[in-house]
Amino acid sequence: MLRKAWANERLHNGVWIRRIFISGTTGAGFEKERLNKVLELEYNDIHQWDFSDTFYNLTLKQILFLEWMKGNCPHVCFLLNGDDDDVVANTDNIVEYL
Repeated sequence: MLRKAWANERLHNGVWIRRIFISGTTGAGFEKERLNKVLELEYNDIHQWDFSDTFYNLTLKQILFLEWMKGNCPHVCFLLNGDDDDVVANTDNIVEYL
C-alpha cells in the first residue's frame, strides 16, 4: 500500500523521492527459505538481512541500514526512516521544506 501512497517513487521539484524497505528473516527451515525467495523475486525495493526481525533487534536493523546507506547512497542529503505501520509522511512537503 505504501508503494501506491505517500512512499511512491517520483520526481518532485527536481528531487528524486525514493524508498526502500528493510527486512530481517522469519520462520525456519523450508518456510524461511521459501518466504525469503518470494521477497527477493517479487520486489526489488526490499533489502533483507539474515537476522530475526523482532522488536528486540530494531537497533541491529538500524545499524545495518545505516551501514548500507553509507556504502550504497553516499550522495543522499536527507533520509526519512520510519516504521511502515505507524508513519505517514507528506514527502512533497518535506522536499519543499528542505
